[in-house]
Amino acid sequence: IAKTIFAIENPPGHKYISGVVDQLGICLPGINRLKFDNSHWPYRIESIDDPNILEWLSSIVFLKQTKPRPAGYEVFQGRENFSKKLLQLHNDLSEETWGAIQQMDTKKFGKLISDVCDCQQAMIPGYVADQTVGVLQEIKKHHLGVKLMGAGGYGYMMVVSNKPSPDFLKLSIRDAKA
Repeated sequence: IAKTIFAIENPPGHKYISGVVDQLGICLPGINRLKFDNSHWPYRIESIDDPNILEWLSSIVFLKQTKPRPAGYEVFQGRENFSKKLLQLHNDLSEETWGAIQQMDTKKFGKLISDVCDCQQAMIPGYVADQTVGVLQEIKKHHLGVKLMGAGGYGYMMVVSNKPSPDFLKLSIRDAKA
């Protein structure tokens, strides 16, 4: 199913390849770590399906809806920086985040989610639209972590919080048995 959705979102002649993380996130149960190696499709998928971890994450991870992306907004603007240093930092953050999930360390997980967002912004400045910066900063002040879910900050933000705001959407993480 994920490959079919991926093909629909990336027809021949499409300007950018996008969405494999989204499709797999929708289609795969549990929490998944995707490993890539010079391809748009992961060569390995590791999963966590421990019900205690899934319940914990469902209790602290929320979505905050933002505005739709304006027509013509370009995430890739020619200012991208995919240096080895930033790519290594992103990899290290993903490893630490995976560990924080396994340890169910809420505070560390929240900080790491914000750090991943900052790293992605350093690599792709268009990942955070100017109109989104203030919202991100405000959420960081009052919650444990925040990360943009859509490129440019439009669509949704993932928020880690012990005290969610009324406008946050609650998540339910599906396990393999569902």
